[in-house]
Amino acid sequence: MDKVHFSQVVPFGPYLRLAFYRYFSRPLIIVLMAVCGLNLGYILYSWVREGGANLSMGPFGILLMLMVLLPLILYLNTRAAYDSSHLLQEEVSVQVSDEGVAIEGEGFSYATAWEHMYEVREFASWLVLYTSRFSAYYIYKPALPDPSDWEILRAIIRSKPDLNYKLKGE
Repeated sequence: MDKVHFSQVVPFGPYLRLAFYRYFSRPLIIVLMAVCGLNLGYILYSWVREGGANLSMGPFGILLMLMVLLPLILYLNTRAAYDSSHLLQEEVSVQVSDEGVAIEGEGFSYATAWEHMYEVREFASWLVLYTSRFSAYYIYKPALPDPSDWEILRAIIRSKPDLNYKLKGE
């Protein structure tokens, strides 16, 4: 029976990068930001060509606010979620086995079977275990003491036929 046991603290910087990647890699957001960027470029080009009209309001102001506010709101929400989660901030002991995932911290204990997992996604430095569409637990790859543990985790996930997963390179 395969089993991986390790301790981790999720650092805020990589957690923030993962949040930005997950949000800004959605097709609708990519299209929205591209359209906003192109419109903003056209408005700036027209402004320079026409000698500099007032850009504070109108489409320029709206697009600029949208392009600045989306990342700012995402940062603030991610910071608030990180600051309010003991699961992310304190050192936790994680055990992944054929049966499921068990996580223990100072004031909590959490365990779930693979059958109750909504989805598992692998990113460059993360394994994200979704327990629902909106709730997830994060395993940070650099927290694993032995690099071969990452392959053991992947093998455990692949061995679950009913588990919805997306691993890198597959």
